[in-house]
Formats: sequence, structure tokens, C-alpha cells
Amino acid sequence: MATVREVTYDLLRNLGMTTIFGNPGSTELPFLQDFPGDFRYVLGLQEASALGMADGYAQGTGRAAFVNLHTGPGLGNAMGAMVTAWHNRTPLVVTAGQQDRRHLVLDPMLSGNLVELAQPYVKRSHEPERAEDVPRELMRAYHMAMQAPKGPVFVSIPMNDWDVEAEPPPSHEVYHDPTPDPEGIKKFAQVLAGAERPAIVAGAWVDRKGAFYDTVALAEKLKAAVWEAPLASRAGFPQNHPLFQGSLAPAQKQVAEQLSGHDVVLVLGAPVFLYYPYVPGPVVKEGTEVLQIEPATPIPPAYLIHTFAQMLPDETSIFEESGSSRGIFHEYVRPSWPGAYFNAASGSLGYAMPASVGYKLAMPERPVVCLIGDGSSMYSNQAMWTAAQYGAKVLFVVVDNKGYYILKGFRDAIGIDDSVPGLDVPHLDLVKVAEGMGVRGERVEDPETLKAALERGFAAKWPYLINVMVEPQVPELPS
Repeated sequence: MATVREVTYDLLRNLGMTTIFGNPGSTELPFLQDFPGDFRYVLGLQEASALGMADGYAQGTGRAAFVNLHTGPGLGNAMGAMVTAWHNRTPLVVTAGQQDRRHLVLDPMLSGNLVELAQPYVKRSHEPERAEDVPRELMRAYHMAMQAPKGPVFVSIPMNDWDVEAEPPPSHEVYHDPTPDPEGIKKFAQVLAGAERPAIVAGAWVDRKGAFYDTVALAEKLKAAVWEAPLASRAGFPQNHPLFQGSLAPAQKQVAEQLSGHDVVLVLGAPVFLYYPYVPGPVVKEGTEVLQIEPATPIPPAYLIHTFAQMLPDETSIFEESGSSRGIFHEYVRPSWPGAYFNAASGSLGYAMPASVGYKLAMPERPVVCLIGDGSSMYSNQAMWTAAQYGAKVLFVVVDNKGYYILKGFRDAIGIDDSVPGLDVPHLDLVKVAEGMGVRGERVEDPETLKAALERGFAAKWPYLINVMVEPQVPELPS
């Protein structure tokens, strides 16, 4: 009879999960023993990076990715990325090695309450009662992760389970997508047919569910104005389409104003609605004043994003994590194809770098860019090492304003003075950080050299980092 290890690798092979993301420890070594030659192990230098890369990889393949973490400390390190995967609705099978079953009753070192630790941000968290149940539990984890709404599932596996004999779990066909309610669809269609000024709000789930072009066809049939959901983590509609109106603000008063001219609003694949600052409404605003910014030193963020947008290769996937520049980003960059834009649905930092690397591993022919703030880049920059080691040609563009300027904007919006500490991040040399990880890079301070640097970055045959020093600007948030 085969061992749990052998049955598990056969199961993973049959499920198409032959790429494993992780950072190994003592309790994981028995699983990795006799690692099959047709599998690939993608090493992350820290568990948050490993899970973030798996997130990006799963979004690229559209299938669950497999993550192997190191017991309690490793799972703890990865929990921030797990929160993001939960909000991103990313299908992941996350495992961690538990201590040897034979002395768990004695609370040995590296044992812990792994199931409880993972519980709040996974669809299911479980430690099998018997070693023989491990393969069946992993199969269940895969199908649960893939079942809509998708998300991470966690399995704790004692380290001595792998050499126990086990039978393969019974095979069966599972359909992961639920069927929509036909009566509900019919009612929605009747309401939309009677609308005079309809609007559609497209969220991240439009792209995730493969309904990008279906939404275009629906909008054109209805002649509906289309808005992007507030803080959407993926683009649900081509932003260069004439019906596209822009992104809804993440504040109640502004959303009420933006949608006030429509008699019916159809929300597709988005919450209704995602707010960040507390801004009660509705209130009608007067006209908007537009100011044009010319090149200067330090480089204005608008000039950087404008130049970046002009040079983007076709079909580029962008992972964006620059909070203080996000509004400017959406003014100049118009994602207009499926899989064009990603950010962290959880609002947490540390997602874009590893996710962009994982996505590139899944989609090696597609250009991938990570546009990230200097503060955000410090959360999971270990992912650059993995990009270099595995040949994931991601262009990292750092919007470097030497601080957490999105927090300064929020501080101003809620009426707090500038006495708050910890919002400046001086003296970072991000090019040296990248070089220390094996990634080439350069620093740009002069707007005259920006275009040439971006050309080098897009043309590079290896991962590349461009650290752009921008003018520190406090973004104006709704208040």
C-alpha cells in the first residue's frame, strides 16, 4: 500500500497542483522528502511572500494554488497575506506542518493551535483526526477552495503522518460554479428593461468570473453608463470604452452624487458599496477645477504615471499598490482587457510584489508590472529574490515619496494635525535592496531620464526595478 506522501503527490498531480509555494521548516521536511521530479518548488524567503506569490499564481491560472508553511510561526507570518487572499477570493490550499502526533499531548516546541490561528480568514480550517485522512482532506480543501465564492482553505498536517499507509481518496466529479436563480435573473431583466437612465457598477468579480466582455455587451445593449466599483481590486470593464464613467469614490456622499442621475443601478461583482473614510451624504457638489502639472524635480506623481501609461506594452497586467497615487493612476491608466489590473481587496499592504511574481510564473508570456509605493515595497520585498531565482520577468516601478502619504491624506481628511509620528520613511536605498535580492535596478530623479529608464525596464530580459523619486504630495481624500 502507498504512503500518505505518495498518495498526496498523486492527488496533487491529478488536480494540477504540481507547483508548490513555501518556505520549509523542520515540520515540513517529511512532506518534501523524495520530492517528485515533475513538481516545482517555488521558494519564498518569508511566508507572507510565499503566500502572496501563490495568490498571484492562482489568479493567473484560475485554479487553486498549493502553499506549504512552517507550523505556527510560519502561518502567523503569512496571515496578513491570508487576509488579502480571503478578500481577493483567491482559491488556495494552505498547509502547515504540525508537530509529531505521538507527543502533541506534551505541548512540544513548534506545536500550536494552527486550526484556530487560520480560522478567521479561511473557508475551512481543519487538522485530520487520522493520518490516513490527510489525502481526503486535501482533496476536500481543493474543491472547497474552488467552490464559489472561492477562497483559501487551511489544513494542519502532523509531521509523522506522511509515512503512514493510506488508500487514495475516491475520485468524483465536482462542479465548482453555482447556477444563478432563473426567477431572480428574470426579475432583474424586467427592471432593467423599464429603466430610462440605467447605470452599471462593475466590480472585481466581473473579471474573476470571466464576464468582462459579457458586461460590455450588456452595457451597450442598455446604453448604460458604467462605473468602476470603489477600490476595486480588478478591472471589470474596459476603461477606454465610451460608456465608462470612471471609478466611484470610496465615500457615501460622493457615491450618492456620482449615481444621482440614474434611475436604476445594476451592481455586478462588487459590494454595495465599499467605503473607507466616513463621509455622510448626499450633497450636490459644484464643478471640478482641473490643473495641469508640468515636469519638475522631484518628479510629480502625475508625470510619472502619465509617462508610464504612454509606454505600457499591450496586454500588460498591472499589480498596483501605491495608495497615495491611486487616484492619479486611474486618471491615466485605463485597463481595458481581462486580467489587466489587480490590487489587494483587503486594503492591506504587501500583496502586489509577491502576487505579481506568482502571476508571472503562471502567465510567462504576458508583460507584468508591479507599480508600488516605497513604504509598501518593504512589506514583501523578499519576492524579488524569488523573481530573480525563477526567471519571473516583472518590472517593479517604485513611486518613492519617502513616506506613508496616503495616511497623511487620511489624517487631514479626519481632522488630525501633523503631530502623528511614524508617517515618514527616509533613507531607504531600494535599488540596493533589489540588487541584494539579485534584481537589477536604477534610481530616477530627473524627469528627463524617466522615459529612458522605463524603456530599459520594459525591454529587460530579467526582473528589473526602477525607483522613481517623486514629489511628496499629500492626496486629498473625501471629507
